[in-house]
Amino acid sequence: SKVTDKGLPSLSGLKLRSLFLDESQVKDEGLLSLNSQTELTMLSVRGLGLSPQALADFSAAVPKCRVLK
Repeated sequence: SKVTDKGLPSLSGLKLRSLFLDESQVKDEGLLSLNSQTELTMLSVRGLGLSPQALADFSAAVPKCRVLK
């Protein structure tokens, strides 16, 4: 998809419960911008190649979110 790191901060005002970013152009920096999405219960990031550290940081910030890799 055409979702990139640059576009993710625009989601900050929304209370999302699930987000599918599969096969998008989101990188570690973009994932970190989602740390404020505390209502997320499911995030799919298949095919993104995110670093283990970025995934761990996100999981620590949003602990009730299940991350699908």
